[in-house]
Amino acid sequence: MSFLVVLMLAAAMSSTSGFSPEIEHTLSEFIQSTMKCRQVPGLTLAIVRGNDIWAKGYGVADLKTGRPVTERTVFNIASVTKAFTTTLLAVILQERNLTFSTKVSKILGPEYAFVNDIRMRGMTIRDLLAHRTGLARLDFTFIAGIPKKIGRTEYSRRLRFLLEEDSFRDGFTYNNLMYALAGHIAEVLTGDTWENLIINKLLLPLGMLETRPIRSPFDLLQENFAKPYFLADKGFQPSALDIYTYFPVEPAAGLYSTGADMLKWMRFVLNRGRNEAGIPLVHEALLGEAWDIQNILNMDSMVGPDSIIELNRPAFPVSDTQIGYGYGMVISSYRGYRKWWHDGVFGAYQALEWLFPDLNIGVFLSINGPGTPQIPFRAVRTIMYFVSDLLLGEKPWLSQVTSCTFPMPFVEEPMTFQTRLRIAPPPRNFVEYIGQYGSPLFPDALVSTTKGSQTLILQIGILQFTGFPTNHIDVFELDLIAPVEVALAEKFESKPMHTITFIRDVSITGFVANFGVDVVFTRGAGFFDPIPPTVNQFLNENLKCWPLPHLPYWKNIPVKPLQYSYYQNFQF
Repeated sequence: MSFLVVLMLAAAMSSTSGFSPEIEHTLSEFIQSTMKCRQVPGLTLAIVRGNDIWAKGYGVADLKTGRPVTERTVFNIASVTKAFTTTLLAVILQERNLTFSTKVSKILGPEYAFVNDIRMRGMTIRDLLAHRTGLARLDFTFIAGIPKKIGRTEYSRRLRFLLEEDSFRDGFTYNNLMYALAGHIAEVLTGDTWENLIINKLLLPLGMLETRPIRSPFDLLQENFAKPYFLADKGFQPSALDIYTYFPVEPAAGLYSTGADMLKWMRFVLNRGRNEAGIPLVHEALLGEAWDIQNILNMDSMVGPDSIIELNRPAFPVSDTQIGYGYGMVISSYRGYRKWWHDGVFGAYQALEWLFPDLNIGVFLSINGPGTPQIPFRAVRTIMYFVSDLLLGEKPWLSQVTSCTFPMPFVEEPMTFQTRLRIAPPPRNFVEYIGQYGSPLFPDALVSTTKGSQTLILQIGILQFTGFPTNHIDVFELDLIAPVEVALAEKFESKPMHTITFIRDVSITGFVANFGVDVVFTRGAGFFDPIPPTVNQFLNENLKCWPLPHLPYWKNIPVKPLQYSYYQNFQF
């Protein structure tokens, strides 16, 4: 396609009330070609440019019936939800003469706490929303399936047991659980649920009547929903519904919407907090703060599920660089244009929103498969580049061919893999590990084995792992095998394998699971058991032997240290 045609297309967009057939044909050809090679079942697309709006569906919402995607088909928007929760909080804070700098302790009181005093004294709403807490991400908690009857109030109180991954306000540590806590702050301030608040204070005033959190995973079976699928060896399979429970992180990733509704949302953001009637729902200064840089991103903290996060010249013909993070929005630059954006992945759904605030341009899309690592995000990303180039009046640098090969031929595909310890296991009695184990943060864990097997089975909620023995008698490496969608993503992560280390006194008293940070599970305990008010008391009452006494949190706890360093002294 020539650059002249591109300019003609861009001019046509700005001179019509909708979009010309030529533009729609150009976009549709590219999108359908990319969906075919990337094996995407269905896609919804919404575009805003000034007063021009356009929404369209592609592919199928239901593979069994062939029901097509339309602009009214409901998709999960995943972490794009975060900007909605930020806006809801802005509305509520404005009503109560509070700010994003208000301390969490002022609102929640002494019943809520964090792992150490500096966070308890200093944590603000800004810290939660800008991912400045340094607390561990631990997405496995809600993926495993937290029992919903515990409620968001009680689970928020249990976040005191969430350990740190980085120092407080010393970097970017993405954390869905902090948005769950932010949603709970909205509940405490109003006495209503986040679910009711997001509908009544934000979605209804914006006229987003088809956008909502789901009540149960079975909602996905409704006629107007795009069903989620993952690609297996034998073709597409329905995604397991029990993945889509979301509790307690609905404020982080739990909204479902349509292309038609997302037009209204993007116009609201681009109009700096005014609805379709021009009525401001929230003060522009609050949203200006939310969509401005509140945390700096570096190469170790880039946002996105792709191994290729940024585009830089000369490897690529254009640049796409991340600068910082606001509150539920990434601030970046694409081809020199200021860009606000956020992506989201939940199960088989992947969503992406780009906004160019200086040009009043916005694009949103979401897909319902194939639920495999990186490949689906390559689809939404390359489509987003192509659509944005047309809207910006720039010559698209991707073709139907390179959309299917990206990041090649520009750069080689990075190799991603997980490394295992070389296994030379000593003899052991697998039966002594069998039992139930409990944690304040996770659903109950069950450890079992099969007769004659040299592996363990660890079941935590819907998560199922195989435990492989290592050179240390009580340490096992974990291989996630179910749910399939989560397991596939794990296998393509460039990070150490997860491990469990059993805690031994005379007998096994618990284990420590390393899911990025260490999580204590106590033998015989249950999720609904009474929880001690502090981390130290929890460890003192439940563990007779703690294998990580070098961590600062446990320095005052009497322990019997094991004769090895958890990370350094394995015999490779």
